Amino acid sequence: MKKILKIITVVIILIFASLLILPVIFKDKIIETVKQATNENLNAKVDFGEFDLTLFKNFPDFTFEINNVSVKGIDKFEGISLLSLDKLTTTIDLGAAISGDIKIKSFELHHPVINAIVLADSSANWDITKPSEEEPEEEDSADESSEFKMALKHYGIYEADIFYKDETANMEMEITNLTHTGNGDFTLDNFILNTLTTIQSITYDYEGVKMLNKAKIEFKCDMEIDMPNSKYTFKENTFSINDLALAFDGFIAMPNDEDIETDLTFSAQKTDFKSVLSLVPAVYMTDFQNVKTSGNFSFSGYSKGIYNENQLPAFDLKLAVNDARFKYPDLPKSVENININTHIYNPGGSEDNTVIDISNFHLEMGENPVDIKLLVKTPVSDPYIKTDIVAQIDLSSVQEFIPVEEGEKYSGNITSDIHLEGKTSDLENEQYDRFKANGKLIVLDLLYYSPSLGYDTKINSLYMDFTPENVNLTSMEMTVGKSDIALSGKMDNLLSYYFDKAPLKGSFEMTSNFIDVNELMGEEESEEETAAATDSSATDEEPFEVPANMDIDLKMNIQKLLYDNM
Repeated sequence: MKKILKIITVVIILIFASLLILPVIFKDKIIETVKQATNENLNAKVDFGEFDLTLFKNFPDFTFEINNVSVKGIDKFEGISLLSLDKLTTTIDLGAAISGDIKIKSFELHHPVINAIVLADSSANWDITKPSEEEPEEEDSADESSEFKMALKHYGIYEADIFYKDETANMEMEITNLTHTGNGDFTLDNFILNTLTTIQSITYDYEGVKMLNKAKIEFKCDMEIDMPNSKYTFKENTFSINDLALAFDGFIAMPNDEDIETDLTFSAQKTDFKSVLSLVPAVYMTDFQNVKTSGNFSFSGYSKGIYNENQLPAFDLKLAVNDARFKYPDLPKSVENININTHIYNPGGSEDNTVIDISNFHLEMGENPVDIKLLVKTPVSDPYIKTDIVAQIDLSSVQEFIPVEEGEKYSGNITSDIHLEGKTSDLENEQYDRFKANGKLIVLDLLYYSPSLGYDTKINSLYMDFTPENVNLTSMEMTVGKSDIALSGKMDNLLSYYFDKAPLKGSFEMTSNFIDVNELMGEEESEEETAAATDSSATDEEPFEVPANMDIDLKMNIQKLLYDNM
């Protein structure tokens, strides 16, 4: 019995000693492999904090941790952070390490902060991988390249913050607190990958318009992975954005390096109007759950075919809202008679085959009806537009339907009766008889006040007429705080500028009795506050850029201008 106890004791001591000694033996080799792989593959400045290797956390596998990882750009992205990471944790197969290989079984990224940028010249700061050099095959090449292998069964990204800006598309996106986990045996040719993704907040801005504002996302998806054929088939899944839940069916495949094959369908899982209402940034607020709604909606679509640089798959999106309404519990009135029919489709091939058809958009805020119709065809080669925008809005009554920020004030009347139909090429070729354009936009006694500004913005009157030749600003009289502005003029090719990026031509005359630049720019800050603000926002704030491709003749007559007490 004593002999058995001695043997057990010796075994325990040997195991414990191995737990202590083996990490010391293999730590330098693993660190050297990581640094070598980084230097061989990346054109960037990469910094690491402390390294740690242990057998205690995931015995019998090694747990390897790298703390405080930083990746910064070079050349035109010099000094700009691409990635910062609190901790990278991996588990490494012990047996493979003993035989000379580094086999990764899992990895986790803890609080990564990603700053992705695409410049106007289409260069991206994440394009940092060095081009591969083709080398002649050697008999022992397989053995030499076997030092670093992936044998994943688990991966995770926790509390990620992602900032994305694309100057070519005038698009920005901010994702806060993204967590994504995946479990599946990547060593197999065919397996099921179980994933869960949550996003606490996502804001998406396209051309200055917030398409999403602090939306919440959850995506639970089981996917069948066919590695040899690069085919990914949706199994059980639920995708929700705010209160809208969708389900996907079908597959995505990548048969070669150029093509992506899709055969997907999706549909909304709930048909109550509140689901789709949650996507409207102005409506989705902290008290959204208490909003009362009625009415139904449907949302479905598909994508089928090949996507690559030269073609799009066939796709179809349909959204319909019928006899809907919504009311905030603390406000006296409800938005009524909401009816929407939208159909966006493409039979496949060129993106120029895309058709956008909003055949009906109607809602009523008391005595304030809004009616919009829009049809767009051949949006790339020669956009055809047919639209009607008819609305009459008393801004002072809007706050009876939709909550506003505390202290904000709105009043005034907006009348719109605009009708457009034709091809933008007819405008560019000055064939105005082929393009129908008529209507007006009138703004009277508009007042906006925000505590953050501290002064009133008033448009006493604005008269705008639409013709095939141009958009005429007959007159506009406004005051901004202490400053007064009177403006008139015209824009000659607004639609061509928007759809075809043609130069925007126009001429305006502005007169003013007094402009207070100090008030418009805000109160001066102390030198310390200015310096602190500059340091904290150096990477977030961008200078104001005058829109490109504009040929505007502006004549100004200002009687008195106050700037910095001059």
